[in-house]
Amino acid sequence: NGANLMGINLQGVDLRGEDLRGPILINTNLKGANLSRADLQGAVLNEANLEEVDLREANLAGASLSSANLLCAEIDGANLEGVTLVGACLVGTHLSI
Repeated sequence: NGANLMGINLQGVDLRGEDLRGPILINTNLKGANLSRADLQGAVLNEANLEEVDLREANLAGASLSSANLLCAEIDGANLEGVTLVGACLVGTHLSI
């Protein structure tokens, strides 16, 4: 949908299974959010705080997560085709594809 949500605080929000294709979430705080099974295709999450976020089985195809903080995030089973992770923090991230 291309919504511009830059810099807002969405800490702990529950958006599991939602259609969130193409939003601009640069420098957005999503710490502890539940985005499991959400469709984030083409989302721009550069410099976003995704610490402890649940992205299990989410669709992140073509998303940009450059310089994002994914510390201890859950990304098991997510679609990461074409994802940009340049400079992203992946320490403690649970990832299996």
